[in-house]
Amino acid sequence: MKIRIKATDQLGNVAYVFSRGDRWQVVLANGTPAGFSYAGFSGEEMAVMFCLEDCASAEEALAVCKRMGSPLTKYEIFNSLKSVGIGAH
Repeated sequence: MKIRIKATDQLGNVAYVFSRGDRWQVVLANGTPAGFSYAGFSGEEMAVMFCLEDCASAEEALAVCKRMGSPLTKYEIFNSLKSVGIGAH
């Protein structure tokens, strides 16, 4: 299952937190690999990764991001097809 979370900070900077296989990664909107701090997580990046690895759904991953991430960062499930107007809205 592919899970993608879009993280937008208070300045409008976007990072994506996503699973690739059993590994979680963060990339900036331009595709540059980044640390979890770029998605609003600081101090406990490994704990965040471990929690995300235990998630069985996108909703659980979103809850982890909202609970462990910055309150100034907006987290939302990213559906790539929906973002370009394909599929259910």
